[in-house]
Amino acid sequence: MNRDRSNKKVSVAQATKEGINAAVKHTSRRKKIFILLFVLLNIVTIGVTALIEFTGSDSGTADNLNFTGLKLHFLIVAFLVFCAVLLAETIKYGVMLKVTTNKFHPGMAFQVAALGKYYDNVTPLGSGGQPFQVHYLNKRNVSFGVASSLPIAGFLMNQFAFMVLMAVGIIINTSRSFVTSPVLLASAYIGMIFYIIVPVMLVLFTIMPKVSGSILKFFVRLGHKMHIVKHPDETTVKVLHNMEAYRQSLASLSKTKYLLIIVFIFSMCYQICMCSIPYFVLKAFGAGNAYIDIFFMCVYTYAAVTYIPTPGNAGAAEGTFYALFKTLKSGNIFWAMLIWRFLSYYMFLATGVGIYIYNFVKNKRALRDKKDASDEGDTANA
Repeated sequence: MNRDRSNKKVSVAQATKEGINAAVKHTSRRKKIFILLFVLLNIVTIGVTALIEFTGSDSGTADNLNFTGLKLHFLIVAFLVFCAVLLAETIKYGVMLKVTTNKFHPGMAFQVAALGKYYDNVTPLGSGGQPFQVHYLNKRNVSFGVASSLPIAGFLMNQFAFMVLMAVGIIINTSRSFVTSPVLLASAYIGMIFYIIVPVMLVLFTIMPKVSGSILKFFVRLGHKMHIVKHPDETTVKVLHNMEAYRQSLASLSKTKYLLIIVFIFSMCYQICMCSIPYFVLKAFGAGNAYIDIFFMCVYTYAAVTYIPTPGNAGAAEGTFYALFKTLKSGNIFWAMLIWRFLSYYMFLATGVGIYIYNFVKNKRALRDKKDASDEGDTANA
């Protein structure tokens, strides 16, 4: 009987691993379409925003193109804050890898963090980050149980950290009123609901596997009837296997509460740094608003666009930022928006591409060295 249970666990783990690998491959196939989509959306949004900025009655085109008062040192600080974002994520994954594997992997931790953000930003709703991280870790001889648990822990703690900041922002906004637009407030509150639903659903999947399995089967059948899911049986098996992996991972993580506390602290550092970037960008353009106002306006911006199903919330992020921060009536909001988006989005893409280039060159060099060593051995034997 124990052997049957062991075989069942192995088969579930193997099937789950295959499901994760399939998800990564599926993500790669769809990536080109999504990249094209977000490029087009960004072009349209930036174009419309520029039109409003430079042709509006209160635009002041000459002032918008005047950069004589630009304070470059604040832009340097903004870039350093972005570096702190990656550092916080790297330390977070480094600590988790050290605790779970008893080895220190700084390079692996950096690549897991950076490439996770890369795939978060090229897939709708950030759906590609965690499957890729599981795939990446497993390919580097990290056991599947550990490989599947670390991205889940990182994701959940990021969600919880943002929920704390959003809750604080709602309280502070009642007195400071840095966000007053009913549309933006409603959108942010809807986004907050999404931030709450995802972790709650994952926890429910853990403690009520039968109920959650029935719910997932229902949505798969519904998707099939709506011609969204082509192969319902195959999809159901993959979804249930992935759910089982999440369940096992969350159960194992609950046994190391001190690790979750550490991960939460670095997740909070990550969120604080992300939402601090606009302050330094706007300061570079002469904005004199309080840090707390700009910080929580950025929190509201992220909450308002989190459920937009475009890669990296393309289009919605730029439009929401411009509409919200335009109310400050200080600083050059259009250029500030472009620089904020560059630091908080395109830099993740550039970092991911840089890592791929580095790994490609490294692998090519390793193959060449191996071939040279083999040729030298053949020559010596001759």
